[in-house]
Amino acid sequence: MNPLKAAAVRIGWLLPDFDPEWDHNAVGRWGELWAVRHYHRERGAALLARNWRGGGGELDLVVRERETLVFVEVKTRDPRDLEPLSAVRDPKRLRHLRGAAIAYLRRLPRPYPPVRFDVILITPDPQNPHEPQIDCLLDAFRADDLI
Repeated sequence: MNPLKAAAVRIGWLLPDFDPEWDHNAVGRWGELWAVRHYHRERGAALLARNWRGGGGELDLVVRERETLVFVEVKTRDPRDLEPLSAVRDPKRLRHLRGAAIAYLRRLPRPYPPVRFDVILITPDPQNPHEPQIDCLLDAFRADDLI
């Protein structure tokens, strides 16, 4: 990587290219960077928290999109993985997401803002390591079902 591009990646102006040699944690961090970028640039959302832990679970991203509080589950996967996006809706994962969301909301003054749960899938493109495929499932879970 040339020095100018390396400096731009370090300060966050550019996102690093995907490297298939990365371990699981590095791939997850890379996917979260792309998810933050997507919500900021494409949806005009403000990042409130990243990897927030509480209530027996973790919230990958918490963003504010206008007056709505959005809890975002980020999934970064291998492009050869054929698991559908809907697979993140398993009961155990939902319990952890629910616990974390409730704990996060309890920190806020009442009345609580409108809440939405999204899932964003970041899939590296082996032909283009500069930009992944991004699929966003808005309102993936009903807030009434979780909170």
